[in-house]
Amino acid sequence: MADNVTIVGTVVAADEVSDGTLGTVKVQYVKIMDGTLDGTNKAQVGASGLSVLASQNGSWSVAVPTLAASAPSLKSTAPGVGTFVSDGSGWQPAINPVGAGATTSGSGLAAGTDYLFNGASYERQRTPSVWKDVNASGVLATVWTPASGKTIRFMGGYISAASGVSLLFEDNTTGNFIFRTPILTANVPFSFALGNGIPMSGANRTLKATQTPNSPVVTFTGTIYGTEE
Repeated sequence: MADNVTIVGTVVAADEVSDGTLGTVKVQYVKIMDGTLDGTNKAQVGASGLSVLASQNGSWSVAVPTLAASAPSLKSTAPGVGTFVSDGSGWQPAINPVGAGATTSGSGLAAGTDYLFNGASYERQRTPSVWKDVNASGVLATVWTPASGKTIRFMGGYISAASGVSLLFEDNTTGNFIFRTPILTANVPFSFALGNGIPMSGANRTLKATQTPNSPVVTFTGTIYGTEE
């Protein structure tokens, strides 16, 4: 029996099928996917569902949001797919460890991303790579001189003073505030962390520390850390 049926003089595309529930019935053809006027390209539906045109098999391009300059990549791995950590000069992939308590590199990128939102924009997550011994006193004592052409990013420290003073850290000169400790208890270590760090205002600028009150002169010692970028 012919598949098509005629309704009021119009031929309607149909197909006669045998269905376990509906019995032997006619079903109307429905054109999907091809929206071209008068187009006749047909979608193919198999046991696994809707088929993909052969011309669409093979390589596919996937857009990746634009990241900052020098964003990480690992061969064909898209930036941001795995976790990378910046030390201020380059990128290192965060690797899944091998075995319980492993401390060596493993066999795959840890899932995640390494960009942090600072309230206005996204910036690379840092990990400390420079550690500075502090043994200074007085006003505008130089506690960190960067390598030539580098900019200090101050990330924290562990420090104490011989008597009760606070320490003001400044960017190269007086008045360029970076961070002030509370008044320290004599010879009691004080630890502080500054999150993703506070960058100096430019390259080659030294980090200074000033005791308050300024006199008598007090020695302060400890370790501070961050990156040079």
